[in-house]
Amino acid sequence: MRELVNLKTMLPLLEAALEGGSTFRFFPNGTSMLPMIEPGKDEVVLGAVDDVRVGDIFFYRRPSGQYVLHRLIDMPRGGSLTFAGDGRYQSPEFGVQRAWLIAKLVAYYKDGVLCPMDTPAYRAYTRERVGRFPFYRKKEKIYNFLRMVKHALKPKK
Repeated sequence: MRELVNLKTMLPLLEAALEGGSTFRFFPNGTSMLPMIEPGKDEVVLGAVDDVRVGDIFFYRRPSGQYVLHRLIDMPRGGSLTFAGDGRYQSPEFGVQRAWLIAKLVAYYKDGVLCPMDTPAYRAYTRERVGRFPFYRKKEKIYNFLRMVKHALKPKK
């Protein structure tokens, strides 16, 4: 039976596993990584953050304390990172710091079947997902301007 566990409670176990060179498995609860990861149904396997590449999925903690599992979509030269969930490509998160990264997705279980990250099918999926981000994914100011325009043009009720 699966139980809901607070991520804050789980973090020491995750960190101990990673420090010992092991991986850590759990069932994420959020919907932002749909369709790849279905909440409460699909299981993720986290490992150490050994390298950071566009397309990889990371588990990180925002300064607000919120835990996030999202895909890295851009690494601007300024040092901060840009992330988004596979199902939330319209709203990337700019300014994520490397120090926030806790773990990296190394595999996942879809419908109980292990799905490694090094298959041609997964690499094609990753290219498609990163490619979904519009041209302004690298330009935070343009992105924010376009969001303001969209909001201003939205019909008022």
